[in-house]
Amino acid sequence: MYSDRRLYYFIFMQIYLFKVWCLFLVRYDATKDHLMTDVSQQKRILKRRYYLVERAKDANMVGILIGTLGVAGYLHMIHQMKELIMVAGKKAYTLVMGRPNPGKLANFPECDVFIYVS
Repeated sequence: MYSDRRLYYFIFMQIYLFKVWCLFLVRYDATKDHLMTDVSQQKRILKRRYYLVERAKDANMVGILIGTLGVAGYLHMIHQMKELIMVAGKKAYTLVMGRPNPGKLANFPECDVFIYVS
């Protein structure tokens, strides 16, 4: 089965140029081994990122999804995340599920944002 899905890496570059810090977003196409800098795509990606960051900041209920129990140190990481969420004045639910999908996540409408630990 052939898939035309390309592998892209988005790279944020910070360059000190003429006594000013400049931030560039470049896209690396692994199939062509080429760096691309299309400005319209960059603006759209950054707008979406900023929107999602603000949405996560405004969330009152955070769901922590545990995808696996076999990873070493996952419990310590989950406790640290819970502490950070509590310090921010938000509530946290801990959910264990094998493979999350929209149907399973819809069973928890009170959660505004989900964090997936795998």
